[in-house]
Amino acid sequence: MRKTLSLIITMILLMSLFACADTGVGKPAGPAAPGKNAVSALDGKKVIFIGCSYTYYGNTVHQGPMFQDKQNQVTSQEERSNDQGFFYQLCKANGAEVSVTDWTYGGHDLTDILGGECNAGRGDDGYDHVADLVDRAFDYVILQEIQIPGGGTEKYLQNVKDIMEFFRAANPDVKFYYTIHDGVYTQQYKSDWKEAVPLIAQEGVTIVDWGTLAWDVWNGTAEVVGAAQAYNKNSFIISKAADDGYHPNPLSAYINSLMTYCAITGETAVGQPYSFCTEDMTALERFKRSYYSWDSPFTQEDERETNFVEILSSEADVKGLQMLADKYLKNPFGLNAEE
Repeated sequence: MRKTLSLIITMILLMSLFACADTGVGKPAGPAAPGKNAVSALDGKKVIFIGCSYTYYGNTVHQGPMFQDKQNQVTSQEERSNDQGFFYQLCKANGAEVSVTDWTYGGHDLTDILGGECNAGRGDDGYDHVADLVDRAFDYVILQEIQIPGGGTEKYLQNVKDIMEFFRAANPDVKFYYTIHDGVYTQQYKSDWKEAVPLIAQEGVTIVDWGTLAWDVWNGTAEVVGAAQAYNKNSFIISKAADDGYHPNPLSAYINSLMTYCAITGETAVGQPYSFCTEDMTALERFKRSYYSWDSPFTQEDERETNFVEILSSEADVKGLQMLADKYLKNPFGLNAEE
């Protein structure tokens, strides 16, 4: 009788173990495969990108060939909807038809855009950009700040919370993401930036830190495994003129789009589509001519030279960057991609 009971118990335990193996119960959950969650998370959903030129330079969001030159002049929501930049292209490549709104304005902080009265000093002071945002019901809101305005960390945190309430009033289920760009480092932002971001995360905002990834790679503190190309600042950031040297190029825009997409869907970055980045080579060459035009007398490097097209065309390099993207998504904001 005891042997029979012991056998039954053993069989039950074995069946339980097999069940756990089949369902994944008891195993640490990892990111989903590329495209697995795209339709359920993004198909038919509405996304808005809010920020400045750190988002629209390079093509994360971009309305058309001439839109970047008049970014602050386009005011209607209708013109700024149906954006087909890299983020949209990535969603589409994975089978999700998503509505993307580009609510970015050059030289504007979040208060200028959503505070009711613009003080950006870009020709639209006193303008109310909020009034143009007629449809405020979004599923995902992607925030990007040019820098922390005066008033300190506490005031800034309250500003972000007010923005969240603004969109929750239209859709209580809206989700928020906050992207950190390279300008945190290239423009040497004040330390209260780093103090504010963890506090923002505590409010339920997901941090997407593409800027640290780019910064670490071009400074050699993060390795692009299997890379065929050598990396420097020009691989990620435009030169343009002596007073620039910090805006993202299409490679950085892809990384921004990739990490934002993966943060929303929970998918791995490795294996995600990217061929759409180089489909319009004429546009890429035009970008290079327009923004890599300065030969710095203070460095040994020719600032007119960049290899971002070669990187985006290299399967090995893109895979290596995607591997880093997964690490930085797992450990955001200054953790240097440590496991």
